[in-house]
Amino acid sequence: MCAWVDNAGDDVCRECGGDAAQEGPDRVCTSCYAEWYISYCWRCKAHIDERDTTRAADGWCICRRCGASAPPELIAEQEGEHGGGWA
Repeated sequence: MCAWVDNAGDDVCRECGGDAAQEGPDRVCTSCYAEWYISYCWRCKAHIDERDTTRAADGWCICRRCGASAPPELIAEQEGEHGGGWA
């Protein structure tokens, strides 16, 4: 069973209270041009608003529900680009 969750606060700028224009997961305030994105956790499918999360060292938002950041296949791909480890 699927349900659409309406996260009305996603489209309200926290800087000025203005409305946001949406293009995919990206939001841009139409008043002050603040930018943020909305996504879902790859592991548990929880709603992620980048304004409410902390970031891992690799820049990915950390899911507040399950603790996931970057998907394992992406990490493996990035490690391959860097010769098996981070530079």
